[in-house]
Amino acid sequence: MAAKKENDLIQAAVAARLAGKNVDADDLAAQLPEGVEAVPEYSVEDSKEKLLEIAAQLGVEVKKTASKAQIVAALDAEIAANTVDGETADALLAQKKAQDAENAADDTEDAETENAAQDGAQPVQEGEPLHGYVVTIHHGYTNLRRTPAMDADNVAQVIESGKRLEVEARVQGADGQPWFRLLSGLYIVDDPTVTSYGEV
Repeated sequence: MAAKKENDLIQAAVAARLAGKNVDADDLAAQLPEGVEAVPEYSVEDSKEKLLEIAAQLGVEVKKTASKAQIVAALDAEIAANTVDGETADALLAQKKAQDAENAADDTEDAETENAAQDGAQPVQEGEPLHGYVVTIHHGYTNLRRTPAMDADNVAQVIESGKRLEVEARVQGADGQPWFRLLSGLYIVDDPTVTSYGEV
């Protein structure tokens, strides 16, 4: 049985596909925990047995005496309750990949630390000290990252638009892009289309 977090992740990817975002079936299948399948398409034209099977797969409780229309309505409600936009689904998938990579790194932490030192990994930048906050103004969701870089496997958290976050410094990424370092130690891009900075 997949953990709830994994189920939520799967549902987000499936919902993105149902919302019209192209999700490669092979890539999606590779993300799914063993024994868990993506939700197939369904309609009132399908047999009642198939609809009941999909309902059981989603964990939706429906009476066996329910009509096909009632079962479809229950399935629609379940998917709607878990629907997110495609960008968020991608971010969640990236977050899962990052978490998986982090878990793998924990198993070989000493070796990873040694390799990072040999590779000349940069310490946390001091940057320009700030005493303020940023508000996310980007429509939809914004990524918080572990380091000041746009790498896909670098997403630590996803936040909604309108969130206020305390800032401790402004730093510069390797590509020259400015970033805000938050009190949490995570980074958010310093981009006027994404964030608005204010002094406390």
